[in-house]
Amino acid sequence: DIGNCRFKAERNKGGCQQGPAQSLARTLAEMAAVAVATPYRPLPSTGLTLREDILSERHPWVDFEGLLTYLWAHGIPVLFLSNPPPPAGMDGMVTMVRGRPVVVLARKDKSCAWQLFILAHEAGHIALGHVRDNETLTDNKIDKQDKDPEEAGANHAAIEIITANGNTTFGSTTGRWFSAEQLAHEAMRYGAEHHIDPGHIALNYGNANGQMPAARAALKIIEPDSVRAQDIIFRRLVENIDPDRLPEDSYDFLMRMCGSANQGKPEPRP
Repeated sequence: DIGNCRFKAERNKGGCQQGPAQSLARTLAEMAAVAVATPYRPLPSTGLTLREDILSERHPWVDFEGLLTYLWAHGIPVLFLSNPPPPAGMDGMVTMVRGRPVVVLARKDKSCAWQLFILAHEAGHIALGHVRDNETLTDNKIDKQDKDPEEAGANHAAIEIITANGNTTFGSTTGRWFSAEQLAHEAMRYGAEHHIDPGHIALNYGNANGQMPAARAALKIIEPDSVRAQDIIFRRLVENIDPDRLPEDSYDFLMRMCGSANQGKPEPRP
């Protein structure tokens, strides 16, 4: 039983097709909720306060790993669904398991900057109280122009978490489009000055100005190839759950569904 389900689909299409992936994600969320020992602490009710909490820990900006660590510290497990059953296409979801929110990401993109906005969007849903107990909210495709009140609110909170201003968009002050190299340089300079993740700046610029090829190329300059968002999520999962709280086959299943081939297996249970 996956409880009450609400699908947020682009143009309201395709939501009902995500049932198998959502059912699997809910099962994994239930396992993680049982296995985490950290008590759940509600998030601040605004993205700006959440951002200030993270920056107070001396982070240069709110990046993917910083937000991920913050959510786990609040007792909110974050999982990555490595091989969702078809049809594919779910960006992420939030589900409530006995009063504890669990986030599941599923977008097949290794970039931390891509996953940062999705994670911040799901955190926005939690902070704004959009998900009730035994309820699941699935974002099949997060649309930054979505007019649905809950989706618009989560988008606003996400940008607030990352940039401090929920209406932030980036453009060129010269009137000319940046090359990938110029965009990477400007994103890193501006990000350091204003405490904003440079990868987000590049993607925000690309999305707002129809310059996604340059943004993706800039992202390759900003983010090392060796850093994969999925690997970071899996590492935090292994660090934050207690295997002894789960039957061995459930723990193995959770690790298998949330890991990836190049991560190897976690240490065997004692």
